[in-house]
Amino acid sequence: MLLTPTRLLSGLALLAGLSLAGCAEKELVAPEPTDVPCGTLVTVRLCLGQTAMCATEHTTLVLPDGTLLAPSGPIWEAYERNQAQGQALLVGYVPGGTVPPGSAATTSAVVTCLETPRSWCATPDVNNRKTALRRRPW
Repeated sequence: MLLTPTRLLSGLALLAGLSLAGCAEKELVAPEPTDVPCGTLVTVRLCLGQTAMCATEHTTLVLPDGTLLAPSGPIWEAYERNQAQGQALLVGYVPGGTVPPGSAATTSAVVTCLETPRSWCATPDVNNRKTALRRRPW
């Protein structure tokens, strides 16, 4: 059997076709959402209107990279009434789910753990805000 240019090109075409066919069989699989460990620093951001429903319906948590999370889950619901604008929290969460309508968040997250950071200044303020000194009127 003599190797001619036609047979050589046919062989290369067959080899290329088989290698491409193997690539076409692969399925695209979306990565599973992974748990973000406890201790992730977030900042509470209430809605801009500061209405009565603001603290319970439109809260977002801001990650250091600017990502906005819509928190949910039993741990968050138990803590929700204690939140304050600009408050720093340490949380763990599982991303996923649907973002509530009207929310500025880009991702929904089920909170799995939540802590308030301790103040290094020994202030009694849980939110680590400096309180104004109250002067006596006399």
